[in-house]
Amino acid sequence: MASKLPSSESFSIEPAESPTDVQYAAGLVLKEEWHIAEYDFPIIKSLSPDRFYIAKLKGRNIGCLVILMVNPNHAYIHSFIIEEGYRGRGYGTRLFDVVLASLGPSCSVTLDSVENMAPYYEQRGFKQSWKGDLYNCSVTAVSHCLSNLEKMPHVHITASLRDISFDALAAYDGSVFGEPRSRALEKWIF
Repeated sequence: MASKLPSSESFSIEPAESPTDVQYAAGLVLKEEWHIAEYDFPIIKSLSPDRFYIAKLKGRNIGCLVILMVNPNHAYIHSFIIEEGYRGRGYGTRLFDVVLASLGPSCSVTLDSVENMAPYYEQRGFKQSWKGDLYNCSVTAVSHCLSNLEKMPHVHITASLRDISFDALAAYDGSVFGEPRSRALEKWIF
C-alpha cells in the first residue's frame, strides 16, 4: 500500500513484513511509555498479518499503525504513533486516513487514546464511549494487597483459567464486549 504525500518528500506506507518492523513498532510504544505489553505485537501480527503498517520517509521508519481485526467487521487500533520529530507535518494524518479507508465502509473501528489525541479522533468522527484512569503501584504494594485478600470483604477471588471452559469464557467475553472475538482471546490466553 505505497502512498505519497503531495510534496517532494518520499513518504510511503508499507506493510510490516519483518520481525524488525514488529520490534520497531513495539519500541515506539515503549518509548512513549504506554502500558502495552511488548509481547502483544507478535500476537497481533499473527492474528492480523496484513494490518500492521510502517510509515516511512525516504526509506526510514517514522511511525506505525497497528490494527487487530477483532472479527471481519470490527477493527481495533492497537497502536498509532509517529516519531516525535515528525509530528505535526501531516504524516500521521496520511497514515491514519489511508489505512482506515482500506478497512471498508462496513467495518467498525475502536481505539484507546491518550488524552491529547482525543480531539484528533473526534475530528474524524470517533466518539468517546468511556474514560478510564490508569493507576500504577509498586510490587511491594501489590504483594501487601495479595497477602491480605481474605481480609477484604469487597474482593472476589477469581478462578484459574484452567478451571474454565474456553467456550464458556469466549461466550461470556462476547456478551460483555458486544460481539465475538474468540480468535483474539484465544491467542492472548494461550
